[in-house]
Amino acid sequence: MFNNKRLTLSFISIGSLIAIAILLIALFENYKSTERGLKKLSESKIQLFEEATEKNLLLKTSIIETITKNLSSFVSYSHPTKEALKNITFKEISEHTYISGICIFNMDKIDETTVKTSEIYYYRTNDSISFTDLVLAEDTMADWFVLPKINKTGVWIEPYNYILGNENEKANMISYSVPFYKSDSVFSGVIAVDIFLDYITNSMNTPSVLKNGTVLVLSRQKNVISSSIRKIQTISLDSVSAIYNQPVFEELKKRLDTKRNGYFYADSIFGSANVAVSYKFIENDNILCLILPYSEIHSDLITFKNWQFFKAGLGVVIILMLAISIYYFVTHRLVKYYNKELEQKVEFQTHELREKNEELLAIDEELRQQNEELEVLNDDITLQKEIIEIAHRDIKSSITYAKTIQDALLTSKELIQSFIPEYFLFFRPKAVVSGDFYYINKLDNYLIIAIADCTGHGVPGGFVSVLGITYLHEAVKKVGTMNAGEILDLLRDRFKRTYRRFGTENINGLNISLCIINTTSNILQYAGAFQPIIIIRNNEIIVHQATKNPIGFFYKEIHFENNEILLHDNDMLYFYTDGYVDQFGGPLHKKFTSKRFKELLLQIHRLSVNEQHKIVENTLDNWQTTTEQIDDITVFAMRWKSLSI
Repeated sequence: MFNNKRLTLSFISIGSLIAIAILLIALFENYKSTERGLKKLSESKIQLFEEATEKNLLLKTSIIETITKNLSSFVSYSHPTKEALKNITFKEISEHTYISGICIFNMDKIDETTVKTSEIYYYRTNDSISFTDLVLAEDTMADWFVLPKINKTGVWIEPYNYILGNENEKANMISYSVPFYKSDSVFSGVIAVDIFLDYITNSMNTPSVLKNGTVLVLSRQKNVISSSIRKIQTISLDSVSAIYNQPVFEELKKRLDTKRNGYFYADSIFGSANVAVSYKFIENDNILCLILPYSEIHSDLITFKNWQFFKAGLGVVIILMLAISIYYFVTHRLVKYYNKELEQKVEFQTHELREKNEELLAIDEELRQQNEELEVLNDDITLQKEIIEIAHRDIKSSITYAKTIQDALLTSKELIQSFIPEYFLFFRPKAVVSGDFYYINKLDNYLIIAIADCTGHGVPGGFVSVLGITYLHEAVKKVGTMNAGEILDLLRDRFKRTYRRFGTENINGLNISLCIINTTSNILQYAGAFQPIIIIRNNEIIVHQATKNPIGFFYKEIHFENNEILLHDNDMLYFYTDGYVDQFGGPLHKKFTSKRFKELLLQIHRLSVNEQHKIVENTLDNWQTTTEQIDDITVFAMRWKSLSI
């Protein structure tokens, strides 16, 4: 029963709302449709005003154009005498009081010995008509002469202010000029007719279709030709804007720059409130502007809007009354049903909340127990963290101690300097402890130089380097009785015996470059395990390749080859591990390569060893930038001086 009643009331409510919505849509659409129609009517009225005013303007200007063109034709084809020209010109200026003057300028009549003269010039002074045949020479540079000559057709000249007889009597003028030609179409001269602007203005301001409003006629350069306000005749639109200081003129200038016809609305202009400003480009290059009162254009629209507001208000009142009635009916019917239904829901939800509360109490107890367990786990984790930190400190301390041991075993820079005055050493471990090591020593007249790269880096490589330095120090004691290759054979055997004691044969050991220089004979013995040396002599690079066997176990062992080289003064010797040439970097993230390393050494070998050291280090830094270092890096270089060691 309740559901049926609820459904019925819902249908009533929905139907009422739909009816109200349809009524509102119908009112809105009716309003918009009528407004669009009246907008078109308003545009038609403005167009009608423009056409009537334009017709009036073109009628007046066409009379002037006809008079001027008739005179041009008469001069061009009849070749009249000067007396005949004076008679017809006097007749035209006498009959048409709006003509201020007529000038016929014939180029064939120019007197080159005195001044330039026109054929005929009649002009109006006060109430009389005067004649002269003298025109100043510079008049041939004026617009009334130049423009028709260039355009080869009649041209309206910009309006101007002219003195009629004395300084106190001035008139606003405009001229229309037409060229005339000889029979062979050769330019001969110009006929110009001067017209009082009041002739155009008096007929423009009251077109028959326009009961109220103002007409402005502008020239192509936006100077005022016609206006009911005499003081703005002949001046530019910019000057009008400056005089009246009204935003509407700035807006009109912007719109005229688009070269398109149109109209817009303004709050006020020339004392009239709420006006429409229309502008149109007409045939004779002039611009026709109408200033129309808003009430005259939109009187029908205002009446329509008032009626629409009344209907809309009445509709809103009806809709409100209908909505209130529906609301009261629906609310009164449904309130009892909803109250009963609400009581049932409250009882049901109270029961559900009671059950949920019991569940939450159980969950709270479980969370409390889990929290106790987490506290115990947290204590265990804290203890483990402390153990790990202690172990980390011990490991770090051990590594630091290992580095101290390794540094103590490496040859000091002071000792190297005492053996080799000109050298540099670029030594950059990947980790705290290095897998690379260098060994420089002197026994009697033998200078021993060894640069080695042990398997791995960090702590494992460091342990191997400690063994390498120790075993090498023992092996070089055989210098004088064994050559460099034999010493490397001895060093390899010593490593192999050590590895066997630990029960392994899978460790490669190390790569090494070993040089023994007899400082008396300048003979260098070189032997290498996978590690060459470079000698640069007289701008020529010499690479001495190593034996392809490591110090350690290898599947195919051979004896290390001994090479003897006679050193010359200023020879540059370079020893290096593969960490430098294998470092990734550069724009393409590639290895530096041995080729690029050799080219670098060839470029810098003539510099001092200190300068070479800086360049080698900076070149690697610029190549590597933010790329991670992949291996230990060692570069050792020396310049041989036979008498310095």
